[in-house]
Amino acid sequence: MFSAMEIRDAIGQLADGHRIDPGLVPFIRAAVVGPCLTSDDGYRQFVVNVQACGQFNVDTEELIWPVHPDADTGDDVPLRALTNRALWELARSRWDGQYPREWTAFVWRVAYPLSLRLLFTPAWR
Repeated sequence: MFSAMEIRDAIGQLADGHRIDPGLVPFIRAAVVGPCLTSDDGYRQFVVNVQACGQFNVDTEELIWPVHPDADTGDDVPLRALTNRALWELARSRWDGQYPREWTAFVWRVAYPLSLRLLFTPAWR
């Protein structure tokens, strides 16, 4: 079992192509489809701050935050949107229209690399 911040860091590091503890992969997979059990905070959903994705001085793991599964994600995109077509379309229609640069950065920095490295069928297909 891993802490919420360990899982968060591993998600960002995996997206960036770094090696991670293989024991974290099942937790990252869980985070991409829904709430993920953490050792310190119980179940958490992981969200990505899309507006910060366009900033190059922010590490990818710093874009990701664990929040309560029922929390209003507000200006963040739940990581589970990567595998949930309805959530993906809601996020895409909002962010691509208002902040296309940041949305594109999110796709290429987080969404696409995770889909490749975790070998899941992404919601945009």
